[in-house]
Amino acid sequence: MDSFSNNPLEKSWLEMVLTKRHFRCFLIYQMVDRQWLTQYLFNEQNPLSEQQQLLAYSIRAYIYSHEDMLHDDTPYPLKNRKGEICFQQAQELLERCYTISDRDTIRALLHLYQYQVQKGEVNNACQLIDLALRIAQDLKLNQPTVAGDRKAEDDRRLWWSVYWKHLYMAAEYNRPTMTEESSCQLPYPRKLEDEGSDVGYCIDFSIHHLKLIQIHLMVAKKLRAKATVNGLLATVQDIEHQLENWTKELPEHTMPEHWVETTDPLCIELAIILRCRLESTKIHIFECFKPWEDQPASFMELLAIRNCMRAATNITDLIVRYGNCLRMCICADMLSIIQQCVSVLMANARSTIPEIAMSSKQKLQDMAGVLNNHSFAYVHEARTLVASIHQSFSTPEQPEPETTPLPSIVNDPTPSTSATPPTLDLSQEQLNSTGLLHSAPQDLDQTIPYAMQSFGFPLPKHKQQQQQPFHSSIFPSPTFDLTEIPTSHSSDTINTTPFAHPASPNRR
Repeated sequence: MDSFSNNPLEKSWLEMVLTKRHFRCFLIYQMVDRQWLTQYLFNEQNPLSEQQQLLAYSIRAYIYSHEDMLHDDTPYPLKNRKGEICFQQAQELLERCYTISDRDTIRALLHLYQYQVQKGEVNNACQLIDLALRIAQDLKLNQPTVAGDRKAEDDRRLWWSVYWKHLYMAAEYNRPTMTEESSCQLPYPRKLEDEGSDVGYCIDFSIHHLKLIQIHLMVAKKLRAKATVNGLLATVQDIEHQLENWTKELPEHTMPEHWVETTDPLCIELAIILRCRLESTKIHIFECFKPWEDQPASFMELLAIRNCMRAATNITDLIVRYGNCLRMCICADMLSIIQQCVSVLMANARSTIPEIAMSSKQKLQDMAGVLNNHSFAYVHEARTLVASIHQSFSTPEQPEPETTPLPSIVNDPTPSTSATPPTLDLSQEQLNSTGLLHSAPQDLDQTIPYAMQSFGFPLPKHKQQQQQPFHSSIFPSPTFDLTEIPTSHSSDTINTTPFAHPASPNRR
C-alpha cells in the first residue's frame, strides 16, 4: 500500500472522499465506526492482514472508478485508471481470501460488487454478491447475536446489505435466490445515536427498497402462471394493496412536503429513487397485461395501459420537478427507471386514444428537456435516450420536440418544461453554481483490462478553490487538477411472463 501513500495531495484527496463523500455515494452499506476504513487505507505502522489489504484495495478500486465515471459534475473530476489497477490487486488477494469467512472480506466484496455494477459487468457482480451471501451465512450474520450493541448493529447492516443486493440482482435479472426470507431472523438495522441524519437516510432507503424488492419478487411468482382475467384482477388488487401499505410505512423525510424544509439533498435524492422505483414496480405489474400493437384491447388491457401511463407520468413529474437536486451518480442510477418510463411513453404516444397519445408526447418533451440539463447532461446513456426521443418525433405528424442543446457547461439547472420546481430550502447560489468547464469522460480500453501495470500517474497540482455545485458545497473539499490520462397478448390467453426490461437483453 506504500506506493499509494507517497503523494500527500492524493492522500488528502482520498481522505476527503472517504470521510465526506464515500458513504453518500456507496449507499448499500453504512459501516459502524467507519473511521477504521481510513486506517486501513493509510496504514503506515502496523501490518495489515490479507483480508484488510483486500478491503483497502477494494475501497480504492471503487472510489477511483466512481469518481472517474460518475462525478463529472464536480470541479476538476478525477480522470485516471487507478481503479483498474486496484481492482486487479484486489482480485489477486480475493483468490487467497475467499475460502476464509471474514467480515472484512464481505465489506470488500460489497465494494467489488459495486465496482462491477458501475462497469456494467452484471455476471461478475452477481458472482461477487453470491459469494458475499455465502460468507455471511457461514458467519451466521442472519441470526441474533449476543455481541455488543455496536458490533451487533454492524453485523445486521452487513447481512441486510448483502441480502438486499442479492435479492435486487435476482429481481432485476431473473436469477434464483440462494436463501429463503424465513431464514433471516434479524431485526432491520437502525441509526445509532452518535450517527448523523444522512446515515439514517441511507439505512431507511435500504430497508424500504428491500421491502419493495420482496413485493416485486412476490409479484413475479404470482404472475408466472396463466390464469383467468378475474383471478388476475384479484391478484393485482392484492398487490396494489401491498404497495399502498408500503407507501404508508415510508418515513416522514421521504414525503415531498418535507423536502421543502431539508437542507441535505441526499434526503431528496433517496426519496426520489424510492418513489420512482414504486412507480417502476407498478409498470412491471401492468406491462404483463398490455395488448400487442394493432390488436383490440380488452377491459383489462385498457386498465393496464392507463395504469402504466399514470406510473410513467408520476416518474416524469418527479424527474422534471426535482432533477436539479440529483448528482451525476444518482442520475446514472436512475437511468434504468427512466428508460422504462420513456419506453412506456413512446408506446403510448402511438395510442389511438387521443388523451393518452397527447399526454405521452408532452411528457416525452418534458423528459427530454430534463435529460439535456443538470447532471443528466454528463451521462452518456441520457444523451442516447434524448436521441431516441427525438427520433420518435421524427415522423411528419409528430414534429421533433424543442429541447435545450447538450451544454458543455450547464448554466441553468431549471428544466425547460412546463413543470414548476419547488422552492427548496437550499440557496439559489448553491443550485446555480455550475459555471465550470468539465472535462469529457474518457472510455477505458475494455480489450486490455489491466494494460497499465505501473503507478506512474502524473501527480496532482493545486488549483484555486472555485464555486461548486450545491451538493459539493455542503462538504467543502480540497480540489486538485489531476492530469487526465488519454486514452403482448390475446384476450383469452394472457401472457404473464413478468417484467420484461426495456433496456437490456439480459434483464427480464
